Amino acid sequence: MKKSALIFLAGALAFSLNAYELKFKASETDISLKSSNKFINGNNKFSIAPTLHGKAIKGAQVKVKFFMPEMPGMPAMHESAKLEEKDGVYEGSVNLPMNGTWQIKVEIKSKDGHVYKGKSSVDI
Repeated sequence: MKKSALIFLAGALAFSLNAYELKFKASETDISLKSSNKFINGNNKFSIAPTLHGKAIKGAQVKVKFFMPEMPGMPAMHESAKLEEKDGVYEGSVNLPMNGTWQIKVEIKSKDGHVYKGKSSVDI
């Protein structure tokens, strides 16, 4: 019994070491972007949970765009995530085609028409 509990704890610790969470602001809202793994070059699944005064923003139109600026010999890159809502948590995926720093821009339009914008970045 003790051995199986130790194996479970080791697995949970390994999972938590690979998990990724980014918290930032979008106007007056707080945003938590989570992924079970660190972002990589390729397909990435994540969830985004916007809150206003500690409460989930449900039924909003949420746009998440990833952007890498132009560099010598390389054009700017733009990737948009496709999102689906599940009780105030917006799950999505994005394909990031190369390593480097990606800017993240989030726009949230609530059911009552308020628009909240925020940005952050992720390194892969």
